[in-house]
Amino acid sequence: TAALIRKLKPDIYHCMDYHAALAPLYLEESEQIPIILVLHNADYMGVVETDFISDRFWKTVTQLRRLSLILNLKVATIRKYCMFEGRFNMLKA
Repeated sequence: TAALIRKLKPDIYHCMDYHAALAPLYLEESEQIPIILVLHNADYMGVVETDFISDRFWKTVTQLRRLSLILNLKVATIRKYCMFEGRFNMLKA
């Protein structure tokens, strides 16, 4: 989605639910545009328990670093924009 935003250069980003809420985090500060967020399931909010992202490979990697590797985002970015009440939350982004 972030690649499309870069290519099309829209005036506004219509974010359809939590799935697309992370896209602006992949844009540079100079590329940021206004966003309209539409929620279809407000109860879920895109919260992911980091305990679910585990297997033998991940045992030596911290939970935030796991998300960092999976989402290709810096740990500091995840901590600043995606953590709410100790859980990863896509809508907080």
